Amino acid sequence: MSNPEVRCFSSLDALDEALADKASKILHAAISQRGRASLVVSGGSTPIGFFQRLSKSDIAWERVSIWLADERWVDSQDSASNEKLVRTHLLQNRAANARFISFTEEHFSQGLSAQHGALALQKKYAGEGDFDLVILGMGQDAHTASLFPEIPQLDEGLDVHSEVHYIGTRAPVAPQERLSMTLARIVKAKRVVVHITGQAKAHVIKDAWLNDNVFSQPVAAFLKQKSVSVSVYCDYDPSFT
Repeated sequence: MSNPEVRCFSSLDALDEALADKASKILHAAISQRGRASLVVSGGSTPIGFFQRLSKSDIAWERVSIWLADERWVDSQDSASNEKLVRTHLLQNRAANARFISFTEEHFSQGLSAQHGALALQKKYAGEGDFDLVILGMGQDAHTASLFPEIPQLDEGLDVHSEVHYIGTRAPVAPQERLSMTLARIVKAKRVVVHITGQAKAHVIKDAWLNDNVFSQPVAAFLKQKSVSVSVYCDYDPSFT
């Protein structure tokens, strides 16, 4: 299997601009072809500049659905909420007209667990088609989405043949439950990008590629699966070869 495509840029601004341009073109093409488009995004500080640039793109946002790759099982106004992050930085400007899919809106307020929320999402969105673009982040521990190294739910989360699309998880050192898309759901997308910044994460993703231990470095499962090609957008070259 060939290495993932790597697009490396000289600065954070250049990286954010290039990724926003790529996403805008993909969404515009999908709208032109099918009348609608879908985008999956991740949380953390890495995508904020990208979100802000993409929010100003001149596309038919009312035809775009925006999803989360994962979410902390907290109120949507909590500072830890990925939904809050997306609403603050992406669902602004022209992108304010997009349809946003909340993972916690219906079920967190009822006091249900993240796993109950995952089962409800599985049922509610069973008929949704393949995503046009998924943009993932990656942590220093090589987790992506909320699929953390060696957690009990990782077997199910990384089973590329699974019919399960959403699972409840928990980060090893954080108090909140999480809800995550699975590898099986994400790689049904037409395109997948792993968006990272900094030398440290470049070394982490290179190590994950070379060592091939998906249970200690879950991002490796995304890089090595054969369902969809993966691009890495970064500002420091991981040099997979």
